[in-house]
Amino acid sequence: MNKLQGGDEVSLKIQGDGSLVIHPEFDFKEKENEVVLPINVNEDVKMIHAALSTQIRLFLVSGSLAILGILLAYFRYVRESGWTLALQRLFNPLQPILENKYWVDEFYMAVIVKPLRAIAGWFYRIGDQGIIEGVVNGIGRLTTSVGQGVAHIETGHFSWYALSLFIGAVALVGFFLLVG
Repeated sequence: MNKLQGGDEVSLKIQGDGSLVIHPEFDFKEKENEVVLPINVNEDVKMIHAALSTQIRLFLVSGSLAILGILLAYFRYVRESGWTLALQRLFNPLQPILENKYWVDEFYMAVIVKPLRAIAGWFYRIGDQGIIEGVVNGIGRLTTSVGQGVAHIETGHFSWYALSLFIGAVALVGFFLLVG
C-alpha cells in the first residue's frame, strides 16, 4: 500500500453503505491502493449532538453570569439596595486585591522592568558613553591637534610649501625603493 504524506492529493468517494474510500490517485482503477474507512452514522450523530449540547450549556452558563452581573450592578448603583451594600461589605477584604489587579503590574515592574532598565543603563554608560563616544571624541581631539600642528607650518611662505613637497616626494621614492 502506498504511504500518503502531507500535501499529497487524493480522491474521496462515499460508497452506498456510507463508508468513505480514500484513494491516492485520481481514478479508482486500482483497488489495492485504496483505504476504506467505515462510517458509523449513529455514533457520528451522537458525537455531533454531544458537541452541540456542550456549546448550548456553555452559552447558557456564560449568558446567565452576564445577566447576573448586570442585575447586581443595577441593584447596587441604580436602586442602591441594602442587600447589595451588605454583599459589598462581605467582599470588602477582596477590594484592595482587585483594585490593584493582584499587584501584577508592581511585580512585573520590580522583577522585569527595573532590572532590564539597570542593565540597559550599564550598557549605555559603558558601551555608548565609554566606548562609542570615547572613540568619536578621541578622533575629534586628534583631528584638532593635527590641525593645530599643521597651522604652524602653513604660514603662507612659498619656501615652506616647496620644502614640504620635496620631503613628500623623497618619502614616496624611498618607500617605493624599499618595498620594491
